Amino acid sequence: IACPVTPKACIVVNTTKIIKPRPVPTRNEKFMTNVPGCYIIGDVSGTPLIKNAANEGADVIKHIADELKNSPPETRAEFDVAIIGIGPAGLSAAVLAKQHDLKYVGIERGKVLATIDAYPKNKYLFFKPDSMAARGALLIAGDGDQRENILEAWLGTMMSNGVMINEHENCKAIKRAEDGDYFTVQTEKGEQREPLVYRARRVVVALGGRVSSNPPSP
Repeated sequence: IACPVTPKACIVVNTTKIIKPRPVPTRNEKFMTNVPGCYIIGDVSGTPLIKNAANEGADVIKHIADELKNSPPETRAEFDVAIIGIGPAGLSAAVLAKQHDLKYVGIERGKVLATIDAYPKNKYLFFKPDSMAARGALLIAGDGDQRENILEAWLGTMMSNGVMINEHENCKAIKRAEDGDYFTVQTEKGEQREPLVYRARRVVVALGGRVSSNPPSP
């Protein structure tokens, strides 16, 4: 049975058929992929839960900040980290990057928190799992909250921290540089599809299940 959601989900009822698990990218305990310096968090990692996504966004920035402290400087990169996709995971990462004084660029193909914004008015969203403590700068209290309250609180956190996000900018490719420890992130901005390129020492992919981008090559 296909659920009317994007990405498509399935409910399996009374079947003896072997159901293959949803394919997810390989990553280690610090959310790093097999490409050194490229991290994956949030829905795209295979755990589509709001609280988990926000926690991963905070945790990955802490890992990156610690790593960069012990890494040689990279003068060819203008940013410490590029964050691709600004849902709960990406916004959490952007706020923590700002708080850790990292030079960051946040790239979102639509608008910030677009998935939550797209829910019906007054929809109640649950903060699962109950056993997981909330970490990071985004307010996640209790069992859940209404869509409007979440948007107001999280966008307020973004603004009060001075977090800037490049909205309506689509990531087209991420490539690891051959001449240094950094990545080039290629995007297209706005309706005119203005081509832009960013150079970042680390990349956090937080696209969720609704978007895909070309992954970097090892």
